[in-house]
Amino acid sequence: MKNKSKKIIEEVLALSENDRVDLIEQLLDSFEKEKDENAIDEAWKVEVMRRSQELETGRVKPISWSRVKKIAHKRSRENA
Repeated sequence: MKNKSKKIIEEVLALSENDRVDLIEQLLDSFEKEKDENAIDEAWKVEVMRRSQELETGRVKPISWSRVKKIAHKRSRENA
């Protein structure tokens, strides 16, 4: 174990039990967040590839941003 790690361990062990539990929970949560973010990143990659293929094959036609805004505005008025 490196000196920096040893120093951190010593400081953590000096904390109260409640503080150590909080620290452990935060550390474990950080792994879950990284795992979730990686899964989300992968899902977006798949979605981008799917949409790209749809555009390339002509299955869907692109529309301009101004057209998207007009459609959204119209739908929001219809649902109001």
